Amino acid sequence: MRHWLRLLSAAALASCAAEGPHPEARTASTAPPEPRVAPASDAARAAAIPLATLAGEPTDLARVARGKVTLVALWATWCDACAEELGALHRLDARTREGGDVVVVAIAVGEERGAVESFVRHHDVPATQLVDEDFRLADALDQRRVPATLILDRRGRIVFRGGALDGAALAALRAAIADPPRAP
Repeated sequence: MRHWLRLLSAAALASCAAEGPHPEARTASTAPPEPRVAPASDAARAAAIPLATLAGEPTDLARVARGKVTLVALWATWCDACAEELGALHRLDARTREGGDVVVVAIAVGEERGAVESFVRHHDVPATQLVDEDFRLADALDQRRVPATLILDRRGRIVFRGGALDGAALAALRAAIADPPRAP
């Protein structure tokens, strides 16, 4: 019962278009959320949140990021804006993968792993995919909307929080890449 209440509340708070397959979703706000740097405590909590791979293996953001600049896209299969963004994430992943210093990871929130796996396979989405079935990551970050974009620097600090992938997110990603790695 608790799981269903969380799903319904997430759908009610989501900012994706209401025209998608889930009519209970609200229409996106015309004003995107203001990007902001998150406190270090947010990043520490986020890094330790248990997530799952599409194969069902446990992991977390720290393992996936591995000390690299990381773009995290929070999304849901029912979110039209999220689905539109997946192509851009794929292209960004392909461009940044060569350099080896950037990780692009998409995290489906509030959905069962099997549903996400089926969606990803059907839409041929190759970027790294993780699943946050119980909203643990979203809750720890107080993130109530999808799509959402986070940029983590090499030390795992969240240096950008915003809505859909846009120019501000890409500028934050470039700035994080340009910031030289620091010795431990």
